[in-house]
Amino acid sequence: PGSSGSPIFSDATKRAMGFLSGGGAACGNDLSDWYGSISYSWNNNSASDSRRRLRDHLDPGNVANFVDGSANPCGPTPPGPCTGTTYSSAANLNLAIPDNTPAGVSSTITVATSGTVTELKCVSVNLAHTWTGDLVATLTHVSSGTSVQLFRRLNATTPTAVGESSNLSGAYTFCATGASFAVAGNGGLTDYTIPPGTYAQSSVSVQLTPPQNANTFANFVGLALNGQWRLTVSDYSADDIGTLSSWSFEACSSGSTCPTFSGAPANVTVVNSTCNSGTVSGGSITAPAGTPCPAGSTLQYNVNDTGWTTTLPGYNQTGPVQNIKTRCSCDSDPNMVSTESSIVTTIPGSCAPANDLCANATPIGCGTTISSSNINATAEPGSFLPCGVVQTTAGVWYTFTGTGGSVTLSTCSAASFDTKISVYTGGCTSPSCVAGNDDACPGARSSITFTTTNGTVYLVLIHGFGGATGTFDLTLSCTAPCPTFSGAPANVSIEDSSCGSGCTLTGGSITAPAGTPCPAGSTLQYNVNNIGWTTTLPDYNQAGPVQTIRTRCSCNTDANNVSAESNPVSTMPGTLANPVVPVNGSAIVACPALATQPTPPTVTACNGSVITPSGPSIVNTPNPLTCEGTRTYTWTYACGSTSSTWSFVYTIERNPFTVPTNGAATVNNPALATQPVPPMVSSACGETLTPSGPIVTNSPDPVTCTGTRTYTWTYTDCENNMATWSFVYTIIDNTPPTVTAGSIAACYPTVAAAQAAALAATSATDNCSGTLTETVATTGTCSAVVTVTTTDANSNAASVTYNTRIDNTPPTLVCKNSTVFLGGNGSYTLTQADVFNAGASSDNCPGTLTVTNILPATVNCSQLNQTIPVTVTVQDGCGNVATCTAQITVQVGTALPSGWSTGNTGTGSGSAGYNPCVPGGQFTVASTGFISSLTGEAIQEAYQNICGNTTITVRVAGLTGGGWAGITLRESLASGSKMVALKTQLTNSVRREHRSVTNGLKTTQTLPLPQIAEWLRIQRSGNIFTFSVSPNGINWSPAGTVTLALNNCLLVGLFAESINVNTTTTAVFGNVTISGGVAPLAGDTSNGVDEATHQQPEFSVYPNPTTGVVTVDLSGYAFRETVRLQVFNTNGQPIHNLELNNLETATQRLDLSTLPNGVYLIRIQSDGLPDAISRVVLHSGGYGK
Repeated sequence: PGSSGSPIFSDATKRAMGFLSGGGAACGNDLSDWYGSISYSWNNNSASDSRRRLRDHLDPGNVANFVDGSANPCGPTPPGPCTGTTYSSAANLNLAIPDNTPAGVSSTITVATSGTVTELKCVSVNLAHTWTGDLVATLTHVSSGTSVQLFRRLNATTPTAVGESSNLSGAYTFCATGASFAVAGNGGLTDYTIPPGTYAQSSVSVQLTPPQNANTFANFVGLALNGQWRLTVSDYSADDIGTLSSWSFEACSSGSTCPTFSGAPANVTVVNSTCNSGTVSGGSITAPAGTPCPAGSTLQYNVNDTGWTTTLPGYNQTGPVQNIKTRCSCDSDPNMVSTESSIVTTIPGSCAPANDLCANATPIGCGTTISSSNINATAEPGSFLPCGVVQTTAGVWYTFTGTGGSVTLSTCSAASFDTKISVYTGGCTSPSCVAGNDDACPGARSSITFTTTNGTVYLVLIHGFGGATGTFDLTLSCTAPCPTFSGAPANVSIEDSSCGSGCTLTGGSITAPAGTPCPAGSTLQYNVNNIGWTTTLPDYNQAGPVQTIRTRCSCNTDANNVSAESNPVSTMPGTLANPVVPVNGSAIVACPALATQPTPPTVTACNGSVITPSGPSIVNTPNPLTCEGTRTYTWTYACGSTSSTWSFVYTIERNPFTVPTNGAATVNNPALATQPVPPMVSSACGETLTPSGPIVTNSPDPVTCTGTRTYTWTYTDCENNMATWSFVYTIIDNTPPTVTAGSIAACYPTVAAAQAAALAATSATDNCSGTLTETVATTGTCSAVVTVTTTDANSNAASVTYNTRIDNTPPTLVCKNSTVFLGGNGSYTLTQADVFNAGASSDNCPGTLTVTNILPATVNCSQLNQTIPVTVTVQDGCGNVATCTAQITVQVGTALPSGWSTGNTGTGSGSAGYNPCVPGGQFTVASTGFISSLTGEAIQEAYQNICGNTTITVRVAGLTGGGWAGITLRESLASGSKMVALKTQLTNSVRREHRSVTNGLKTTQTLPLPQIAEWLRIQRSGNIFTFSVSPNGINWSPAGTVTLALNNCLLVGLFAESINVNTTTTAVFGNVTISGGVAPLAGDTSNGVDEATHQQPEFSVYPNPTTGVVTVDLSGYAFRETVRLQVFNTNGQPIHNLELNNLETATQRLDLSTLPNGVYLIRIQSDGLPDAISRVVLHSGGYGK
């Protein structure tokens, strides 16, 4: 199974022999095929796009003899790749990408070209933004809602991590294939910008926000090209912003075709509605029968020219009329349409009103308005002669019963046609005209008023002039008859007013007559002072004027029908007097502030209550009153409409003021005789007086060093009373110069040099003019103090001191003779403590002796077991330099290489060491202890913590103590940990072990071998562990496979195992390699850079096998300061030893043609990195050349 274009492989040769195809029908294009998302062919029509040409991937050598071309249904020239069209936004969008806003910023491109997307090739986005890991870019096909994430939260390491810190600036193009955008940014810091270029679209990220959209560009295939395409750039974290400048996308599409229209389609079929049981119904519209439009088009409808739609219109049963036409519209191009059909029109039916006949007249009551219509009314059969109008036409009927009063029938409030009203009595069989009207109201509307006979039934016909029809409102208004008046009604009762609370006239009232002064059908009316009649009882005017009142009765339905008038009655309102107040008050005071508000007198009202006065109003003369004058307080006593006033007048006359005693001070510099702050002086009334001045008097003038300076101010109050205040400074000179110390060096060779430097660094100033004299003196040498003294013209002196050292003698040195031990990487960097005996060395002056250089600075395996002379350079605190020679003996240590650890499991105890100077490196592991149970182990292990798939390969170079040497992958150092192991006693067998349950029984199996297998290997692939053994590291034999569910991260290493508690087993391992896997993630570091910086670089050797000359690719060690390349045979003997400094070339050429055929080891060493080893097989066809 597969997609068209997929390669077919031969089982025998494992080579491609052809490809799948959908048949000849698939050969006419190079677009997306029927089963897959992208079409690939062998030669791709010789197009240059190698990504779509299988030949470049499956037959790069162009051998072609294994390809079965006969299976190609497309012939010799399959189609080439599609040529896309680019659709672009405006060139300078400059859209801000809002910070920490998931909605982001969007830009839309509208494509007018019709067609179907066959391939979306690439999307190009021009933007700038700091911290790429904040962003998600999404392309959306708006009409379908289909979207694809171009990239999402790049390089987030956890579900909540902020992601990639690198920046974006420029145009980034995302295609179905291309370089990894994540790799391009991986490891970049905040000052790094991901290079603009072409990258593969990918939504993969560990970050959970927003959720991953797994769609790819293939999801756009088959969608309409025309319409809106939207790019959205969203920011999901705070503190970083950016700008979207422009964007575009490139797509391939297939054109659309429309059918040929031969004419207009058939129109709808209409059945019109009719009146059925008083309801209009039965109308219908039916679509044309069959298929009115050709394939690829759709029938459309238009009603009353309101627009085209594919929905069949519904029939309007009661109207209005519908004019319907049809046409055919191309499905892929709505602008391509057929000729329109002829119009078909509906004719809706109708029903006569319910009160169309006299016999069905609708009752109407007094005060009622009925909204109705005479549309569809018919002529009344029988003898209804014209009544009040020219002729009787078809109309509708109403009826009511008279009460003997007047009635009005009217359509004046609303009517859509020229109405007529005719009124009859005598019933529908013998009608008699009462009254009628045509146009009594504006707008050709009707109204008629007449007096009814009590109990008579009236028929009302509403019809239209000339047979007009429409809607109307009919209103019936009724009026009752008047009563008989026998005389005048009773008049009102009056209670007159008097002085009451608040000095107001109260208590006056007018009361209506008791009982029912007027008969039914009439209303009592009042007349006050002959100014007209009203039904409202008048209110009493408490303070006047006088009111003369009469009454009468008035008919409710005839305002002219009234009774006789009653006799008049009049009101007599009371009167009020103003309040009585005492004589006004007065007083004389010295200050305005003393003219305070007095207490007003108590005054009573006309009704004896105490009046609370309003006020006071205050009048100052002059205004404002600031010095002398008058202040008058006035209160008003008001009660109701009465009032009186009372005043109190203050007269203000001023007194003189005083100032404090004059001030004085002594200063030692004229600059210190600054203007003092004058005292605060108040007038006799307490106002703060602002002085004028100061007037400054110097003696002598000017004062340059000594003398007096007097400041004088003058104070004046508002009445021009004046006083002065002075402050006198006496100026003396007792200030030494101001001496400023600079800086000098820490050491000088002579006293004279130190003193000269001190004088040059010192500056001085004085408050008075005159010559400044400088002197210098020095005490001490190693701790010298230089004193500079400055004296002014008045013998005032000041000094500064400098601490320095006067020394030109180099130190006396003693170097160490010591032994150092090489580390796990085969080198050791010498320290000061290794080479210099500071305690035995001396100097003429105390202080620290500093080692400035150690040569050579490092030792390595090439100097093993040698004593190396090392030159040590030392300087004292004054830079005096001396050297001595240390003798350093180089020994190998036992420290494990970087990344390795050691530990004991169970009751095992021992040690693990590493010798980096043995070719390929050599581990020595010793263990004492023993467990006989299969639920645990007692071993000593050297291991690395490795995650994921990995392979460990070792050579057991030696074994003593009668125990075991082996390799293992286990979950922990716990004795019962889940594990796999392969071990040997260097006999003709090996033992394979594994434990699938923690603290469970382990499974062991001894495998016999034809010869001793020094080489052991365990390979992990997921949960599958494969065991292999080899006598020489070249020819490997399987030793079994086990499937075991272990943790992703395991302790991978080598171990020694004793066979009893009293014996120490020592195992020696060489040629140890652990490949694949990754180290566990280190904890977060302060600068955000992980431990991957210190992982071992890779190097490769080619060709391998070789006939002599090989090339070593050292690109992983580029620009390392020192790289050592060594070649060993399988016995560990060195063949080549090459040291490369400041490596700048990526490759190194080695000639092995003079060596015997066999296996050789190449080791690469560089300071700070673990050793890397690779095997190469030499086969020259003979022994050397």
